[in-house]
Amino acid sequence: MNEKNSLIKMSNALIENVVIDPSLVRQKLVLLIMSKIRCADEDFKTYELPVADLIAGLGLAPESAYTRIENEVVNLMKRIFLIKRLNAEGKLVRTRFAWFSFFETVEGAGTVKLRFDPAMKPYLIQLKARFTTYPLACALALRSSYALRLYEYLKMEAAFKHEVYFELEAFKTLFEIDEAQAYKRYDHIKARILLPALAEISAKTDIKIIGKLKETKKGRKVIGFKISFKAQPSPEEKIKAEERELALESLASSATSPSFLDPDALQFPEEKVLLDNIQ
Repeated sequence: MNEKNSLIKMSNALIENVVIDPSLVRQKLVLLIMSKIRCADEDFKTYELPVADLIAGLGLAPESAYTRIENEVVNLMKRIFLIKRLNAEGKLVRTRFAWFSFFETVEGAGTVKLRFDPAMKPYLIQLKARFTTYPLACALALRSSYALRLYEYLKMEAAFKHEVYFELEAFKTLFEIDEAQAYKRYDHIKARILLPALAEISAKTDIKIIGKLKETKKGRKVIGFKISFKAQPSPEEKIKAEERELALESLASSATSPSFLDPDALQFPEEKVLLDNIQ
């Protein structure tokens, strides 16, 4: 699986409406299947994935991978979520569906087959407006379901601005912690969810968090907070840039004997430009 070059593309309605799944494995499983959709696709296909790729992408133990994958997919098929939208007449439409409508395994095949529910089509296929894209590799690098969900939200906002404001109660609902006793207090949410998630996003993705949370208070009570951020090269892009720099330095140091350089072996366009200049 070449997740380094795969992109996730989804309607903003999914990010805005779908509450967080508590299972990081299920979140990533959906994204791995989603990454198989191509821009030219006009409908969903039955996506067949090698179990070995799912083990690597989801970080599963090989000895229990089949059982774990089957359990997680079945849970996804049972988990119903709600999307609200206004139709052309301005009427509120409430649509409920699950991620997948088909799942199949064949003993000894080494693959699994899945298909998105047809009702998902307007949110994943032929998107022309109000959609978000991000690298699959950034999502797979995250180790917290909260960090992944927050990363998606920041990427959605990044197309137009570099800060996002959350009302505290709306944040608790979106992250499905509104009834959790452990997160009744804002300071617990901040210490256990927000700060770890923001630190992980900055360290592992193409988004860098700027400064501290800007909190809004009513009296002494925090009722909301603002997150500021900016784009940065992803870890994979940083590595590639370093490799390019080293390659250029190596090429420059060989300028005294360019006849020994093989143009077909060069990896980066900049190397070929430099080679043309020194020959």
